[in-house]
Amino acid sequence: MAEGRSDARIKGNRLKEITLSGREGKIVRNSHDWAVVDVPGEGWAFFNLLTVNKTSKFHIEDVSKCFPVGSVVRLNARMWLDPEGSVYTNEDVRSCKWIVNSVKSKPDLIPLPVMFKTAFNFDNYNVPPVVLSEEKVGEAIFGIMKRLKVINGLPVTQLVNTFKNESSNIPLDVRTMLCDTGKLRTLVQCLPRYFLVTDDRVFIYACREKEEVDIEIESLIPEGWRPNEPICVNVGHNTHIIENPADCAAVVEEILSGPKPVTIALDCEGESLGKTGKLTLLQMSTWSGQAYLVDVLAILEPNQFFVGGGLKKLLESPDVIKVIHDCRADNAALYHQYDVSLTNVFDTAVAYTVIMEQCHANRSNGGSLEHLCELFSKPLVTKTKQMKKKMAYVKGFWSRRPMTPEMIRYAAVDALSLVPHVYVNMKRLIHTGWQSRYDTLITEKLLKRK
Repeated sequence: MAEGRSDARIKGNRLKEITLSGREGKIVRNSHDWAVVDVPGEGWAFFNLLTVNKTSKFHIEDVSKCFPVGSVVRLNARMWLDPEGSVYTNEDVRSCKWIVNSVKSKPDLIPLPVMFKTAFNFDNYNVPPVVLSEEKVGEAIFGIMKRLKVINGLPVTQLVNTFKNESSNIPLDVRTMLCDTGKLRTLVQCLPRYFLVTDDRVFIYACREKEEVDIEIESLIPEGWRPNEPICVNVGHNTHIIENPADCAAVVEEILSGPKPVTIALDCEGESLGKTGKLTLLQMSTWSGQAYLVDVLAILEPNQFFVGGGLKKLLESPDVIKVIHDCRADNAALYHQYDVSLTNVFDTAVAYTVIMEQCHANRSNGGSLEHLCELFSKPLVTKTKQMKKKMAYVKGFWSRRPMTPEMIRYAAVDALSLVPHVYVNMKRLIHTGWQSRYDTLITEKLLKRK
C-alpha cells in the first residue's frame, strides 16, 4: 500500500485532477467524500475521503484489478508513489494525504439497442403493483442505475446488498422493495429500456448524449405550443411595478381569484441573493402574460408587502403552483428574510434533471434559463452579455433606484419566460413513473435553505 503527500488539485475538498501510472485521469464522478477516476488503459480508480482537514486522506477501494507490483503511481507533476510505499518528490508541498490500494476495471457499458434509440418512446412500465406502484418506478430506476454506473453487471443478490448496507435518500417504501431479492429481480426484468438481465446479473446501457435528447425534445413540442413572438416588455401594458402594499394586495387577490389551478412564475433579484444576501425585487407573472415587479425597497418596512400585501399568503398557498428556475437562492432569501416557506414549486432546473434521468442521458446540472427557453419555448433575446456583466461586477446593482428600462426588461423577462410555455412543455415530458423522483428532489432543495 502506498502512502504519501500530494498537491493533486483539490477544490472545496473535492478531487478535481489526478494522474495515475503516468496517465492523466478523468474525474468521472465526485462528491465531497469520494471520487471515481477513469484512467485510460488501466480502469477506474475509486477514491474515498477518510478525513477532512489540511491533510485530507484518501484511499482507493480494494477492487478486482490492481496495478502490477512495482508499477509507479503518479499523483501529480511533483509526486510519484509505488506499491512498496516509496515516495519521490522534488518539492515539499503542503496539501493532501493519499493512500492508494488498487484500481478496478472500467465497467463494461453495453451499447443502447436500436429499439430504444428514441428517448421518449415510453411504453407502460408493466411493473406489477405488488412489486412497486408506477409513480415510484423512477425512484427505483435511479437508485439501481446509480450503483451500476460504478460496477456494471452486479449479481442481483449483490445489488440488493448495496441497498441494505448503504444509507440513501430513496423513499423508505422503495428502498424496502429494493432490499427484496425477488421483487428487485422482477423489477429489472420489467424494465428492458433501462436494464439487461443475463445470468442473474444486471447491466445498464451506455448513456445517451444530452445533446441527442435535446434534439428530440425540440421535435416533440407540438405546433402552436411555442409563442409566436419574442417576449415583449411594456410597462403599464403587460408589466406593472408595484411600490406599495395596497397595490400588492389587490394584485394578489386578483391572482387568487383567477382560473384554477392558479399558476404563476416567480423570480427574485438581490445582492448576492440568499440567506443573508438582500432581496430587493420580487417578480411574478401570470398565465395571461402579466408581469408584476414588487419593489420591496420602495418602503421602509419591506415586510409589509408580505404581510399586508399578501405575498406570504400567495407564496405559501398549496393551491398555487409557483414556477421557478433554480429556486435555491430565492427560497433561502424568502425564508430567512421574510419567513416565507414556499410550497407547490415547479422548479424547471429540477424538472430538466429528471427528464434527463428518465431518458438515461448524461447527467445534467439543470441547464440555464436561456437553454430551457430555447428548448421548450422561444430563445430569449433580451438577456445580453453586457447586462450579465453589470449584475456580476457592479456593486449594489439590484439596489439601484429608480430602476433603468434595462433592469425592468431583464427582471420582467425572467418571469414572463416561464409561464405558460416552458412550464407546460416540460411538465408533459415527465413520465408518471418519475413524478416521485421529482418530488424527492424538489423537497430536498426546498428544505436546504442555506
